[in-house]
Amino acid sequence: MNATALLQELRTLGVKVWPDAGALRFKAPAEAMTPELTARMRAAKPELMAILAGDLAANDDNLRLELPVMREHLARAEGKARVAK
Repeated sequence: MNATALLQELRTLGVKVWPDAGALRFKAPAEAMTPELTARMRAAKPELMAILAGDLAANDDNLRLELPVMREHLARAEGKARVAK
């Protein structure tokens, strides 16, 4: 399975995935994160990070449309963190 298919599977399971300072972060329903799925995410981390960072988004129209929304959300979250300091 390629990373794009894995990302689609994660979204279907309700798993939100985003890059954060070189780490792959996620928020998921507890029942969605099996040891097997976690291992697949670790194995595909470089590809997932590239997709989420936009390096490979041009190959997938759905990802290209979603990335600006994710970036805007992250920028707002970072802004709130800076204000809270």
